[in-house]
Amino acid sequence: MEEEKLTLWDGSEHLETEEDIRLAIQIAFEDYDEASFKLLLRDIIKARSRMATTAKKAGIPRRTFYRQLTGEGKLTAENLFKILNKLDIRLAPV
Repeated sequence: MEEEKLTLWDGSEHLETEEDIRLAIQIAFEDYDEASFKLLLRDIIKARSRMATTAKKAGIPRRTFYRQLTGEGKLTAENLFKILNKLDIRLAPV
C-alpha cells in the first residue's frame, strides 16, 4: 500500500482576485471568529506581498505584527486599520 502524504492547505493560493478577497472577508465577518480573521489577514498578506514588508509599510514593529497575527497577542483596532489601509482594503457596511 502506498503511503499518502498530507500537505498543509495554503489559503493564499486561493486568493487570486479582489473578488476572492472580498468574499473571504465577508465570510470571516459573518463567522465572527477572531482566529479565522487573523488567518485570513495572513493569507491576504501572503497573496499580495510579504509579512515583513506589510509590517514595515504599516509602521508596526515586525515582532508586534507577527505576534498580533499569530494568536500570541491581540490584534488592536489601530493596527488592524493600519494593515487594511496598507493592503488597500476598504470596509463598507453591507
